Amino acid sequence: MYPRGVLTTLAALLVVGASITPLAEAQGVKAASVGQQTVPEGAYPWAVALERVEAGESTPTSFCGGALIAPRFVITAAHCAQVEGLNSPAQVRQAHLKARFANLPGRPAVSALSMNVPGSYWVRMWGRRAQSDVAIVELASPAPTAPHPVSAQAPQVGQVAGDLGYGLTPENPSSMSADLLQATFLVAEPSRCSGSSQTGIKARVHPETEICTVPGPAPNDGATCPGDSGSPMTAEGFAAVSAVTSWGRFNACRTDPALRSSVFARLAPVKDWIRRQTGAELFSEPAITPDRQGPEDARIRVGKLKGRQVKVRVNASGSRWRSAVFVEFSRAGYRLPTMLAVGGRMEAGQKSVRVSAPRSWKTRGLKVMGVAARFWYPATLNGVTLTSGY
Repeated sequence: MYPRGVLTTLAALLVVGASITPLAEAQGVKAASVGQQTVPEGAYPWAVALERVEAGESTPTSFCGGALIAPRFVITAAHCAQVEGLNSPAQVRQAHLKARFANLPGRPAVSALSMNVPGSYWVRMWGRRAQSDVAIVELASPAPTAPHPVSAQAPQVGQVAGDLGYGLTPENPSSMSADLLQATFLVAEPSRCSGSSQTGIKARVHPETEICTVPGPAPNDGATCPGDSGSPMTAEGFAAVSAVTSWGRFNACRTDPALRSSVFARLAPVKDWIRRQTGAELFSEPAITPDRQGPEDARIRVGKLKGRQVKVRVNASGSRWRSAVFVEFSRAGYRLPTMLAVGGRMEAGQKSVRVSAPRSWKTRGLKVMGVAARFWYPATLNGVTLTSGY
């Protein structure tokens, strides 16, 4: 899977501290699990494969996993929206996004209307602890099966947890699985998933919002791989979804078993946001009136590239909103085009920011490929994403 558009690169980023680095090793999009087992048809009908139609293609391809948590809502990972450039209903329609229930007879699919991401996911872009790699997919019609419960209670260190997805496998590391796969593993201390990746990127697990897992003794020796992003993590017995596949330091399909680990995004930190998005009876709490109101009349205006810097202005009605801005730069003169998304820190009340390409990048051949801005209300995490070509 390759990035498309400004938030294509964005979604494929892993942020550590104030730096932005490629998320090549992250499991983000769930890849089939190591130590996986094929699930019998109908065993977990609520497990979803998200599919889209690539530009210029006619057949859909799966790119992330998810779980049906309400008749018309699927839970998945936020970076599945960001990496794929599915940040608005128009982009979702253009990609012909669907949720396929591949564990049901006939493998039915339901079209999606939108993918919604909490503002706190963007806050994490600056290395803060408020990261929530969680997204909600709204379906155009009710799913052909019953939703699965969700829980704010996550398994503890030493307990067995499981994952269901359609990602890559060591046996077939180049394409997603057509069948639902199941893997189990052990919840571990955050330090087991933190540290340097194969490319030297330093990653840190935030226990407030993330869960670290590692392979244990067989049969609990599984791990997620690329393509498993968004797939559901459940406690032993698969009784309820408590997290979604987010990232990992290494590609578990291609690394030594001793280095395999998988990080999951907890649902609990954004429990209220999930309920406001769906309005459904979730987390053993009653249904509520949906509230998806984000900043109104959000606007983005991009200036000209001057040297390595571009100025971006943002605005919206009211004063309660916050914003984060990202610019996708590219440079010429290399065998392959090189692109990088760089963020501009926005403080409360700030309406413009200058974003610069790295100093090591020469201005000759430098271009701005696109700009994205996320607006959100800190109190509710509801927001909108705007993108601008250049």
